[in-house]
Amino acid sequence: MRDPFWEARTSQYVQAIKLYEKIEPAYSALEYLSKAATPGRYQNSGYPEFPFSKSGSGFRIKRNDRYFAITSRHQVREYDPLNFILPSACKEFSVSPDRIILPSRDGRSLSSEDYLIYEYTNAVKSGLIDASRFYDVSEQSSAAKIRAPNLLLGLGFADNINRVEYGRTTYFPQTNFLFGFPVLPKINELLSFRLENPSPFEPRGMSGGPVFALFEKERFHDILPIGIITNASKVIINYFPLPFILENIERHKWWLPNRGPTDPLIVKNIGKF
Repeated sequence: MRDPFWEARTSQYVQAIKLYEKIEPAYSALEYLSKAATPGRYQNSGYPEFPFSKSGSGFRIKRNDRYFAITSRHQVREYDPLNFILPSACKEFSVSPDRIILPSRDGRSLSSEDYLIYEYTNAVKSGLIDASRFYDVSEQSSAAKIRAPNLLLGLGFADNINRVEYGRTTYFPQTNFLFGFPVLPKINELLSFRLENPSPFEPRGMSGGPVFALFEKERFHDILPIGIITNASKVIINYFPLPFILENIERHKWWLPNRGPTDPLIVKNIGKF
């Protein structure tokens, strides 16, 4: 069933998208891309009837046989970062990360860079989490310069559409899509795009969701993940470049200790994901 914000899901400029050497209708391609996006869920304590809260969004990626979820850093200010959770493959419970990789460059931890990387390799390889919901960026260089795209696409989970309501016993998140054109950024170290049409909803809560670049061909658009949303208005989306994040995955020097790969945080799910 089409959601009430269907007009924000599609673009008049995009009819087909090439995914892994196969050309798909735009709608099918967007459905596929949405699997890699996730609401930012954090375990609650003291609420047994509804054991998690939502804060922002996330992007699940696969990198050289390792699996990660990326979020914006500011969305975890009110939470313990180790309480971040992803739904299990059976969708009956959620699982905490193996560890958290913090932003760093040249051995320095950078609190100014607005992202966190959660590693889920152990959980995926043990079968706890569905590997098909991670977007493969294994072939993508962390040092590559990306040519200017014709169009950009941001995915995430707006708060006013995906809020957690504590009186309910189900939670069915709905991916929100926003298309736009590249513009000169006004914030250091971030990139930006202006929406094709003003957003029909307030995009607060989409931070951490993926940004894809679309490159026009004769009959379709090539697509490439290039960042995560850091902040958004109804007109402008700002995002942090993915190459810097991939570089940190390769270095992985700064990380918070985990609870142990054999001792994941298991949280009962409410609803389907």
